[in-house]
Amino acid sequence: HLSSMNDAERLIVSIASSREISPSDAEIQARLEVGRPRLSQIYNSLHKSGILAVRKQGRSRLFKISEAAGELLREG
Repeated sequence: HLSSMNDAERLIVSIASSREISPSDAEIQARLEVGRPRLSQIYNSLHKSGILAVRKQGRSRLFKISEAAGELLREG
């Protein structure tokens, strides 16, 4: 999935590699011009393909780059 990502996914992965992100992230919503539901769909897709890792904090879900994807990105 890493090689076939679209621009929105690339931006998300780039930000997620430096900090935790959530579907309510106003900066990412503004840059991609999408709402929380669409952002959540993109995050879930990246999570299912192993690119993002997720942890729950209360009712929120926080995403960051997964160990495996992080290693691949550092190698490439």
